[in-house]
Amino acid sequence: SYSVDPTAAIIPAGTSVTFHSKVDMAISDPAYKVSDWSFLPSTYNVNGTTTTVQEKLGVTSATVGSAGWPTPDPGQYYIRCMPSPSAEANPPSATASLKVVEVASVKVGTAQDQIVSETDNPQAAQTYYIKKQPGSVTVTATSNPGSPDVWPTHGTPAVSYPSWSPTTNPVQNGPSYSHSIATAGSTKITASCGNSKALNIAVVEVKIKQGTTDITDTTHNEIVGKKISLLGEVTPTGLPITSRQWTIPGTRIKNYSATSSATTLTPLTSNDLGGNFIQYYWVDGAASREVKYSVVIGGKTFEAKATFNVKRPTSTMTATTGTVAVSTAWGGGLELHYGTPATNGISFSRTISYPSGFTGSTAYWQKINSCLVKKQKNDDSWEEKSGSNLCDGNLPYSSSASTSDSPGVTLSDIYKKATVSDSFTTWLMFKPSGDSIWVPLCLVNWSWSGAASRSGTTWSLDSSSNTANPSSSDTTTFPEWSGNYSDL
Repeated sequence: SYSVDPTAAIIPAGTSVTFHSKVDMAISDPAYKVSDWSFLPSTYNVNGTTTTVQEKLGVTSATVGSAGWPTPDPGQYYIRCMPSPSAEANPPSATASLKVVEVASVKVGTAQDQIVSETDNPQAAQTYYIKKQPGSVTVTATSNPGSPDVWPTHGTPAVSYPSWSPTTNPVQNGPSYSHSIATAGSTKITASCGNSKALNIAVVEVKIKQGTTDITDTTHNEIVGKKISLLGEVTPTGLPITSRQWTIPGTRIKNYSATSSATTLTPLTSNDLGGNFIQYYWVDGAASREVKYSVVIGGKTFEAKATFNVKRPTSTMTATTGTVAVSTAWGGGLELHYGTPATNGISFSRTISYPSGFTGSTAYWQKINSCLVKKQKNDDSWEEKSGSNLCDGNLPYSSSASTSDSPGVTLSDIYKKATVSDSFTTWLMFKPSGDSIWVPLCLVNWSWSGAASRSGTTWSLDSSSNTANPSSSDTTTFPEWSGNYSDL
């Protein structure tokens, strides 16, 4: 009788295997030292082409992958041998199983890795993107035929196919491969078993840099008005980034500039926030502001963050007001005026406390929201002077710790009536040391009005109003104007 080998011979696609026959007989008979060999089924595919093979007769061994018996495409096959020659109607025989195996696919990770879902099955031309982090990710190969996966073995001690490239130390062969995700970069991982299936893995790292310093996952202090320049950096380079986005909390602007004639306030746009480099200025302060830079690669979002404690001086303005009168108190002739040399129309002082580690400058800026002066001549005609949205004189209005204003209009005997109505906003502005802009800290809104008339040679105050001792309020609103009072 012939012995029967119940185990399967498993070989990689495109390789060969030799089967040998062994005869167990009580009486030695040289006639039965050779066998007849059959391949089942005798018709099978080789590289997709149908091939029919013949029996191998009167030999002690048969090689699959030799002339006449080419290695079939992946699948389950059988090899049978029987005594040769045999005159029996039902001669004894032995059958062995043959599996030809190739790599069906490779995939990344497991469900608990939270890197890829069970339905993901990236193929050779695809790239799988993973965030750089401590540890490793498992790349798994599936076999054809599978269910369950079965792989050949080779070597002593036996090591399973598939073989992997790049190799690690020690060489990793078998159905799974461990790939480090602690270092950013791109790697093509190939599983081979007769054929090869490859998967590109890109370990992605996103950083936020301020200048040349990597500030990712750090916390540090900045101050309002200082230029902040940040660069979003992605490693490795050359990845197909489909979108970029900065997330910057708080009140921030791209730029602000001012002269005594005009101001320009430039907000951050979606285009600014959608690039890899951004410059901006914070206007308001707050602790623990998390700035994020995110990119989308291969449908996945990767981001970096940095935390800022944005400092802002603490300040107040105190305003003290006088009264409206008609007099020659200012020594330049008769006027309808707000305040006197002894008590200005409005006087400002300020208190300010700088955050530790920061210095800068302060100044008063003043804007005329609206002004209207009307004078009636003796022939009953009217002269009018008006304007709005104007810088009041020089910029800054004052750089001292305190300042004042006493507006007024002249009166003369060519007029018989005069009216004034003015509205102002006075800001306390701050500019930190270094590359910076002026930003608002607090403001005071105030106004005054008056009406006077002449009877004979005497002018009298008919009516008046003013904002008495107005309080200041914290603000992040910038002064904006399009002209100067001197141009009226």
